[in-house]
Formats: sequence, structure tokens, C-alpha cells
Amino acid sequence: MRIVVASVFLSLLVVASAGCAGEEPSGPYGSPIGSPPGARAPASVPMPERAAERIDVAGVVATDLDEPIGGRLVRIVDAEGARRTGTTTGRGTFVFPDVAAPYDLIVAGGPSGVATAYLGLRRRDPHLELFEREGPTPSPARQTVRVGVRAPACGGASCRVTAVTTSPSGAGSATTACPEDGGAVVLDVDHGWRGVAILPDERVDVHVLVGDEARASFAYARVASVAAAPGHTVDVGMAELAPVPATDAIWIGAAGGEGELVDWTWTTSVSLDLSGDPDGRDPGFVFAVAPSASTTIRLPLIPRARMSASLSARHPRSDEAGGFHRSTEVWSDVRPVSVDAVALDVGPGPELVSPRDGGALSRRGAGFEWSAPETATLATLTVVDRARGGARFRVLTPEHEVALSQLAALGLPRLELGAYMLDLSTTPRAGIGDAVSPDADVRRRNRDHARAGGATRLRVEFRVTP
Repeated sequence: MRIVVASVFLSLLVVASAGCAGEEPSGPYGSPIGSPPGARAPASVPMPERAAERIDVAGVVATDLDEPIGGRLVRIVDAEGARRTGTTTGRGTFVFPDVAAPYDLIVAGGPSGVATAYLGLRRRDPHLELFEREGPTPSPARQTVRVGVRAPACGGASCRVTAVTTSPSGAGSATTACPEDGGAVVLDVDHGWRGVAILPDERVDVHVLVGDEARASFAYARVASVAAAPGHTVDVGMAELAPVPATDAIWIGAAGGEGELVDWTWTTSVSLDLSGDPDGRDPGFVFAVAPSASTTIRLPLIPRARMSASLSARHPRSDEAGGFHRSTEVWSDVRPVSVDAVALDVGPGPELVSPRDGGALSRRGAGFEWSAPETATLATLTVVDRARGGARFRVLTPEHEVALSQLAALGLPRLELGAYMLDLSTTPRAGIGDAVSPDADVRRRNRDHARAGGATRLRVEFRVTP
């Protein structure tokens, strides 16, 4: 719970009036996330043993494409209970001087988003990345790369042909079965782009991999430096396959936690990255999938190839009528292909304390709570109003509870009576400071499957009562 601090010499409420500085003036705090600015706490609240650190907060509000969001209302409540509001400038910036840290902050929702709150911040320079925009993500048109191979080297056994395209700004893959007569195979690979633009003179490499059903025999070909041509089809002709050796059997699976998830549905996936980029962030294409908590597999020894593995488990009630869902996923980093075992630690994620699945949350109660994690964890709580439709708010917090009093102090109106859905996502070994870092790589590290990580998700129904 947050401790609210005020001067022992104050007997009246003091209205916090400091706003945001920038190229556009601040305006009054509007209706999207609640009532007008409030006041400091009454003088009866005891003083802490140590004064809060005071900082100047200068932040940015932007989309996940780094587009600044101007004219957006922002509210901050600091460790001494001071509450101030302002509006972002045309560059998406806002400033709140002399803030007692840690502080809570909320950004009003736009036409395609909901109010987003960040609790327990200490950064002087938070970058608030909102995943909201109208329409699809702008990007160059996809490019079709056509490639063929002859007489796959499978020794007459059942085999599959996979064509993979890689480039600094994109990737693609396509797979088909080998023809029974051993004739030619032609694949069209849909090469997509990850960003809004490609690099000047970008080149695409084409990789063709053929493997038998037992994944013990492989053949490989590479067509290098195909010109990038978004929106067009490029035919690279026939690729000449050559045999490549396979590794010994590699064990991949759960290092622990299976006992807690014995009735859950498991999936183990192995991916291959053929780009040859030792620092690449693309985990590659899915090479094999096993419906179990572990698998043993052989991989092709292609020069500069890398591998990664992921393990997921779903609660047996997931996605049943009513919307309940519970799942956990962990993944390794991307590493050179070797015969070393890949052991992944997996756990079920937090248990809800309040509200319970299908239970009630009183408007006069303490708020939302879940079991405390063993390690530092970033939690994202989203509450959706089922009766009236739409998400009410989203909260990012390093704690395992969200008090209704904190939400009220930030200006969020009380939840109406009725049916709701709660969605709780957690990311172990992540911090709230990283989630608002000015460095985009740090902010997005939790979603980067080229680095080891994990996440859990829990979705339940509940109702709000008086």
C-alpha cells in the first residue's frame, strides 16, 4: 500500500497547481479519466522516517512506432499525495517539476486506446509507449520470392522442403511436402517487413532446407543477395541442394514445474535462424513442434545457423465458455546450433487473491491482488466492462496489488456495478523502470524472443458489487 505524506503544519487541503511545460499550454484535466485535480493529504498522516527523493519528471508519450502523441492529458500523483495534471505538447512531451518519488502516472486514452496507468515510477525521463493507432501498421508491401529445387535428397523417405527468406528488415518462410516421384518443387515465399521502411540497397537471402521425416538427413542450398522489391515477385530460379550433416540428438524441455501443471496442455517448439547474423533479433522459423513438455531432436549443421526453443503450457479450462484463460510460456535465447540440452524453467504464474475467478469485487474493497512472485516481476492488469463493452483501464505495476484508492487518486471513476473481465499478464525479471525507458531496445526487451524470457497470462470473470 502507498503511504501518503503531508506537512504536519498543514490543516487545510492544498491544491496542486503545477502543470506541464512545453511548446503548447497545459489545459484542465478532462473527463476521459476522471475528476479535476485533487489535494494533498490531511496533516494527520504520520511522516516517514526518511524524506522522499524529489525529482523533475520530463517524459514523452508516443505510439509503439515512436510517433509523438500531442494534446493528451497526463496526471501524476507523487509520494506525498500531490496530484497535478497537464497536456502533452505537439512533440508528445510533458514536464512535472519537483516530484516526490516514487510516483504514479496515468495517460488518458485516445480514440483507439484506454487510460494507461504506471505505478511506482522513479524515472526522471519516462517514455510512455502506447499501443494505439488507427488502421493497420504502415509497412512496405510484401515481396514474393519464388524458388525451386530438384530431387530432394531424402533417400526415398517422406520429406519436407522449407524455403526461408532473411534480410535486415524482414523475413518469410514456406513449407511443402516433397513429391512422391522426386520431381521439382517450387515454393513462393511471402517476405514481410518488420518496420515502416527498408534499408537502402537491402538484399534478401534465400535458404532452402530439405529434411526427412525422422530429421536425420538434410540437404541445403542458399541463394544470396536477391534485390529487395516490395510489392513484386522475384523468381530466383532453381537452387542446387547439397547434403549437410545432422547433430546428435538434443534434449529440449522443462527443467521443473511439470508437477504443478500436470493436467495442462504442453507444447515444445524449436526454431532455426539461418540469417547468419550473430546479433540478429529474429528467432527464425519454426522448425519442429512437439505436443509435450520435452522433445529430442536432430538439427542440420548449416554454417552460422542458430537455434532457439520455447515451451508453453495451457490450463485445461483455457478458452472455455465464459472466457477463462490461463497459460505460461518460456523461451531460450538464440544460440549457435549445438548438442547441448536446453532446459527451461516454467511455472504456472500468480494466483488471484481478489477477486477470485467468478467472484466479486466490492467498490468499497481494497482492490485487486494476486500472489506475490518470488522474483521481480512486471504485471499488466487490464479490466474490461462486459456489460457496457470496452476496456476500462490498463495498469502496469511492479507490485502484486492495485489499490482502488490509487486508481481513484489518479482520477479513474469507480467501476459501475455489473460483470467484468480481468486480464493479468506478468513478465518475470522485468521492472517498471525498463517498461518506460527512453531506450526502445530496453522497453521492448520483454517481447524480444531472441533473448531468454517468459510470460504468464490469466483471464477471469468477476462482478463488481456495492
